[in-house]
Amino acid sequence: MKDAEWWNMQVAYSLLETNLKVNKDSKDQWSERYVDIAPQNQVSFRSSLNFGNTDIDLWLRYVDNILWGSFDYKAPDSYITLDLRVGWRPIKNLEFSIVGQNLIDSRHAEFRPELLDTVPTEVERSVYGKITWTF
Repeated sequence: MKDAEWWNMQVAYSLLETNLKVNKDSKDQWSERYVDIAPQNQVSFRSSLNFGNTDIDLWLRYVDNILWGSFDYKAPDSYITLDLRVGWRPIKNLEFSIVGQNLIDSRHAEFRPELLDTVPTEVERSVYGKITWTF
């Protein structure tokens, strides 16, 4: 089956399973905390549509929560994000685009600092415009 030149899709799934053990004789008390610090499941869907001088790009992602065993740690929850970009090229070297990021939630945490007691940074929803002129 021939791909449509005006539409490109990508789907990705990753499964991460770890089975790590810390040496009981180790004096490193932090190693055990970092055994399971990545999300187990991640899914991504990207779609790019091109209609002549107009592009529409969509990126939908799901990221599983992080399980930290019995440690007293509030790991980030699972989240779904949606990014959208619409670009228009009125002439060959000029593009106007508008981009929306994290459109489903107003914000979400992707990481929480462990060593320093600081406020976790959250990715906020954002919308911005962009003008690109190539020469």
